[in-house]
Amino acid sequence: EHRSSRTSKDAHREKENHREHREEKPSTSHHSAISNGSSTDRAFKDKHHPLLIAIWNTDRTQTNVEEKLKGLRDLIRKGTNPSINCEILHEQTGTPIAQVSPLIIACFEGDVDIIRFFIENGADPNQTESEHHLTPIHVLCDAEYHGQSLRQKDRADLIRLLIKHGAQVNHLDRSSMAAIHKAVIHDRPECVEVLMDAHADPNVAFMGDTPLSIAARHNRRKIVQILIDHKETNVNHRNDQGGTALHFASAGIVDSPECVDLLLSHGAKVNAQD
Repeated sequence: EHRSSRTSKDAHREKENHREHREEKPSTSHHSAISNGSSTDRAFKDKHHPLLIAIWNTDRTQTNVEEKLKGLRDLIRKGTNPSINCEILHEQTGTPIAQVSPLIIACFEGDVDIIRFFIENGADPNQTESEHHLTPIHVLCDAEYHGQSLRQKDRADLIRLLIKHGAQVNHLDRSSMAAIHKAVIHDRPECVEVLMDAHADPNVAFMGDTPLSIAARHNRRKIVQILIDHKETNVNHRNDQGGTALHFASAGIVDSPECVDLLLSHGAKVNAQD
């Protein structure tokens, strides 16, 4: 009951984020517990799986990353499964609160070399964490987590690498969001392009709205262009209230009429009634 209530609130928050252009920090209980990741004063940090400890032990300098990679290689060489589901312990009580893969923790942390290491050493690119069913691609498309610093190009390159290693681009998380929804909400056109090139569904709806509807609502011309350049995109999709991408773009025409022009030039119906 507690989990379903939390899930409903999370879905509502995501909905309001894209409707009101609020790009809040994402929140998961297990990430809250480890989001200071590098901190050495965690009471139960040393009780976690060695792979997680190796990921967290970083000051993000190149020397430290190289040392951390050496430690990870040693663990994998000794037979540690890179896709093992690791328990995350509550930082105050030490009780298990979630299960998550090392690859997803690496994505939370945002260390490019570490993420690449796990992908290239057999980590399951479709493994989800237990709380919100996020995949590595979801995490990379999401807002920045505490302590995470990834350039847009790095995110897109890592998603491309995940796809090369078999990642599914249309997985829906517990609140029925696809990675492409997150990429649009958080204004990541490079990620949207990579996902679309990998046949992400441009018409998948999150609580009634497609990626194009969300992009049009926020006058994100570059993302709108990427989406409508793919013939599979339905420019006249109606959301639960009957609104289309053109309706949303028109509402913001004072700021950016370009989205309206783009939609009209790609077959958006002017006389659609909401």
